[in-house]
Amino acid sequence: MMDVCVTRPPAHDHAAEQAVIGAALLNPSVVADLAPTLAPADFHRPAHGRLWETLRAMHAAGEPVDPIALAARLAATGDLAKVGGAPYLHTLTRVTRWSKWPQWQKPQPCGVSAIAAI
Repeated sequence: MMDVCVTRPPAHDHAAEQAVIGAALLNPSVVADLAPTLAPADFHRPAHGRLWETLRAMHAAGEPVDPIALAARLAATGDLAKVGGAPYLHTLTRVTRWSKWPQWQKPQPCGVSAIAAI
């Protein structure tokens, strides 16, 4: 009987990847916390790996880590369109935007109290 090696692609979660990058754009200390353990190759989507690589390099160089600075850096290297453009950077911050707020502190639509929203 022949041994068969079955290979499966590694598990991935694009929403989790977006959340990590979005969190780093909203709170640059995330880069410092995760840089020692999270490598660009850890991301399944190549664009996310490129974004993380750029964020780590910017942080290591002492540059601001925010969507505007990241977009400028990616534009200068010719990578902005490859990662989805500036609108995608906005998407990344939007998908993680309220995750840093406890539920009871999230801004509510007009006429809705914080207690009623819980």
